[in-house]
Amino acid sequence: SKASDLEEELKNVTNNLKSLEAQAEKYSEKEDKFEEEIKVLTDKLKEAETRAEFAERTVTKLEKSIDDLEGMRQNDSHAFQF
Repeated sequence: SKASDLEEELKNVTNNLKSLEAQAEKYSEKEDKFEEEIKVLTDKLKEAETRAEFAERTVTKLEKSIDDLEGMRQNDSHAFQF
């Protein structure tokens, strides 16, 4: 009968709705997990960039020290030639 057909359709729609709600919850949890992972990775990236900048400054200072020492060595070797 028409009523039983409508009841069956309502049951199917209700089941589909429950399934979609369950999927939505699952995907929402995944989204939260990915957002947290993005935050962690962003923090790690910032930390790595900070370490890289510090390392670059250290290399620059060391290169200057080497240049200064080489200059002093050349001056000393010229002094001994006279």
